[in-house]
Amino acid sequence: MQYYRCKCGNAKAWTSMGVPGCVRCSKCGSDLAQSPQGHSDKPDEHDFVTKYDQNTGEPYDVCRRCMARRDELAALSQPAPKEPAAPRCRRRWSG
Repeated sequence: MQYYRCKCGNAKAWTSMGVPGCVRCSKCGSDLAQSPQGHSDKPDEHDFVTKYDQNTGEPYDVCRRCMARRDELAALSQPAPKEPAAPRCRRRWSG
């Protein structure tokens, strides 16, 4: 087993098969490598191919390197909605 990680350490992987070049960290955007010198300057782009759902026949796009679906990758790239801040108590205490 070999250990791979991104530049910031947020994304990590243990594998004996290697990590596809299109896999990136969602935080820093770097690819996964075994050492700091192993990171590429520009990670590979996803290479999409159209597949069809075996139950419904609906088409979908999937990366032929990392097997991630296009709609899943789009959902990951969008920022998470912010939750509203909790109301602050404005009561003044007298002591």
